[in-house]
Amino acid sequence: MNESQELPLVTFALFAYNQEKFISEAVTAALNQKYARLEIILSDDCSTDSTFEIIKSLASKYTGPHKIRKNRNSVNLGLAKHFSEIMEWAQGEIIVVAAGDDISLPERTSKTVEILLNDPEASFVSFTDLTIDENGEKCGKRKILKPQKIKTATLVEYIAGRAFPFSGASRGFRKRIVDVFGNLNDKCPTEDTPYILRGLILGHALISPECGILYRKHDSNLSRPSSLQNMKIEEINRQYLQDAEVAFSKGKITDDLYKQINFWANKNYQRREFSRNLHHQKFNIIYRKLSLFKYDLKQFIQTILFNNILRK
Repeated sequence: MNESQELPLVTFALFAYNQEKFISEAVTAALNQKYARLEIILSDDCSTDSTFEIIKSLASKYTGPHKIRKNRNSVNLGLAKHFSEIMEWAQGEIIVVAAGDDISLPERTSKTVEILLNDPEASFVSFTDLTIDENGEKCGKRKILKPQKIKTATLVEYIAGRAFPFSGASRGFRKRIVDVFGNLNDKCPTEDTPYILRGLILGHALISPECGILYRKHDSNLSRPSSLQNMKIEEINRQYLQDAEVAFSKGKITDDLYKQINFWANKNYQRREFSRNLHHQKFNIIYRKLSLFKYDLKQFIQTILFNNILRK
């Protein structure tokens, strides 16, 4: 048996939607992964631009060792359903996920495998992202770990409120998370935080100080403030509660821990709902003031024009 046969099969799943401006770099980065046993799934969620045509073109020219699978959904499934569909296809023991606007560094997959193999109890690992702008110019690290060593995060710490610099964009996780919990609810607006909770229920998490991706920041990011404010947090909370129920029913957590997760999920929901309402109230106050200003300005201009007409 050679070295490559001893390595676990990894699925590199790249998700795209209307990202024609960035998809070429994302796909090229996927194809350039330096790992021997790799299946790459390039999946487009029924883009209305040329995203999938670019994917097809790049994949057709590829002559390397990786197994490539292309997919274009016939209808737009949305984030959760699209993610769940590809998780069902994934054959790897470890899954590395990527977005169609980010750039994975060549060693990302191999580093993911190395870190997880060195710690069998870890269920997922994420890296430190280096942020780039729309034009690919570096604009600083998104998350920085100090000291510069791998950090461990546990479920108990997480639900107690300890903050960890998790990066969903550079995460790699064991397939057992999918096997235990199954698909996300179709209405869940994100896979990011539900997979943090799922992973921490089944083991601890690792956060590497090394850079795994170039995370692209632009006006269409799902993680931009306006998107986060409009996210259906009640659906995220519903996913948390459902996953806790699944974990308890399968004997993955104790009754006490089940209750703690439920308390944390509901408290987290209330906190985020309060924060969102506060944000909307501030926005509405500012908007009303601007509207009044615009009305006063309009009335002022109309008065001047009317007076000028009278003078004539």
